[in-house]
Amino acid sequence: MSEPNVVVFDLDGTLVEGDSFGLFCVQLAARAPVRIGLLLLFVPLFVAAALPQGRRKRVLSLGLWLLSWGMTLADYQKQVQAFVERRFDRGTRHIITEAVLRLRAHAATASTLVVVTGCEERLARQIANEALGLAPDALVVGSKIERKWGGFVAQFHCLGRAKLGALERSHILPPYDLVYTDSALDLPLLLASRAGVLVRPSRRNRAKIEARLPQIEILDQRTVS
Repeated sequence: MSEPNVVVFDLDGTLVEGDSFGLFCVQLAARAPVRIGLLLLFVPLFVAAALPQGRRKRVLSLGLWLLSWGMTLADYQKQVQAFVERRFDRGTRHIITEAVLRLRAHAATASTLVVVTGCEERLARQIANEALGLAPDALVVGSKIERKWGGFVAQFHCLGRAKLGALERSHILPPYDLVYTDSALDLPLLLASRAGVLVRPSRRNRAKIEARLPQIEILDQRTVS
């Protein structure tokens, strides 16, 4: 097989462990503990809003606004920097090594490599540059926030099928050559690609994706004896 020209990577669960923006919000809560109680009032709404995208965006915006009220963009960027330095302070800590090795190999050969993620874009870019070793000008496409009413709210949630539109706005059109992900939410990306790789998928995500793409490659060194 020839070298792929357009390679697309998810971030959370594919290149790094965990929900990066969720963990970042925990850091924001820790800087203003009095807001945690207010945020907990909205937990039932987060659960209720799990499916409808419009409602999910509004509820996420409310939670983020409560945590970020009074912050400037410079303050927010300082929090991003502090989070990345703290979480990835031991080299490969919280890094999914087998996928990052693939990322770096593709970065050296592919004409277009992009990280597209539901994580907020500034945070995702900081992780890509400082934790994953991508160049500062590497293409990172993620969810967007904006400052309103003294805090930050969600502007665009780059999740599921919305990733296709976000890539198109960055002039990256399907079919892609290769997509790496861990989640069935990225099935639209995989179906728009010539080939795909599942990275450490859960049984549920693997079953959903293999039902449509039975020959997809599985990258999971934890299962190698």
